[in-house]
Amino acid sequence: MNLFRCLPIVCVLYLHVTFSTSYKILLVPLVQGSHVSCILAIARELGRRHHETHILVDEGYEVKEDTAAEMKQFNITFVQIIDNRYNSKAETKELIEKVVHRMTSDVFPYKDLLESTSHWAESHAQLLFLENEPLIEKLNSAHYDLAVIDGMYCTKHFYLLAHRLGIPWITYTDYPDPWLMRVPWSPSIVPGKFSFQSEKMSLIGRISNVWFSNIAKLDEQIVKIPENIITKYQRYGVFDSVVDLIERSKFFILTSDIIIDSPKPIMPNMIEVGGLTTQPAKKLPEDIQSFLDAAEDGVILVSFGSMMSKFPDILLSKFLDAFNRIDRHRIIWRMTNSSSKFQIPDFIKPGGWIPQNDILAHPKVKLFINHCGSNGQFEALYHGVNISLKTFFYIHINISGVKLV
Repeated sequence: MNLFRCLPIVCVLYLHVTFSTSYKILLVPLVQGSHVSCILAIARELGRRHHETHILVDEGYEVKEDTAAEMKQFNITFVQIIDNRYNSKAETKELIEKVVHRMTSDVFPYKDLLESTSHWAESHAQLLFLENEPLIEKLNSAHYDLAVIDGMYCTKHFYLLAHRLGIPWITYTDYPDPWLMRVPWSPSIVPGKFSFQSEKMSLIGRISNVWFSNIAKLDEQIVKIPENIITKYQRYGVFDSVVDLIERSKFFILTSDIIIDSPKPIMPNMIEVGGLTTQPAKKLPEDIQSFLDAAEDGVILVSFGSMMSKFPDILLSKFLDAFNRIDRHRIIWRMTNSSSKFQIPDFIKPGGWIPQNDILAHPKVKLFINHCGSNGQFEALYHGVNISLKTFFYIHINISGVKLV
């Protein structure tokens, strides 16, 4: 097994060097649309090189028709966590509704998000490790060679799974932690995720960046794994904390790219792979194709990600008020609820799931308004569409309408 634990194997698996040996790889994403899409992109590339991939998801995860076809083509299998009591969909919905309510009250919701996320992480850890022992044993008997862990502050417990299976792991992450990766990202030079600074910081900007970077680091400590689970899994190998396991990652895959990200030091155990979901457009559904083709002055695509497709009446009203001021362009809006109180004009096409990458490839699309999601940024860049990046937590509602800041 020492061969499989070597860093060169981890590197070359991702750098797409063809091997004659086939490996079995477990991928553990946060089960949200954009995260699973990126993990699927990695699985497809591994499948093209004849590796077998299994993706761990929550029970009831809906596999789209095109994904099902790819699973067969690229030797991808979904493994589901059996949900005996925990309703992750309901909890996610409740979390979003709570954040939106606070947002419409002009109250910064970050603390609420942390507390709710901490509760989700604790409940999900109990579900996976205390109520799914048959699944754990099944995964253990599968004899995986490697695990790819979606590394976020709320998914720390995922590392316990790879530790339990006795296999090496690598981290795929939207939010790289320089302290855990042991790379010299000084906050006086490299902008933090939540400081909203550029690399050209003034003295006050540097101080602000240091402050917010450290506050964010401390705030994330609220997310903890129950001690009984930690104690149970320490019998499979010594570790001080889950942070210790994260630091043992053999490799770090970062969803950033030098083209649109700030300069930062990159060490040999790191690789940037921004734009995993970008690809040439597939054929659009007929209704979307005709809607785009008929737009004489162009189309605006509006989507706030897989987590934000339902809007309370107050938000719906404000957005419609803003969009009704647009008298030339058509709008495709990812919005799954339309209250009977409001009339959706003909130039707006609301809908649930949309083929975002394929729509952005259409020449009539002139602007993309989104929640600052990583996939959306790169897909818009790939297809040459102007983008308005408005992070979800900074949409303010005022009496004059929607003010995006």
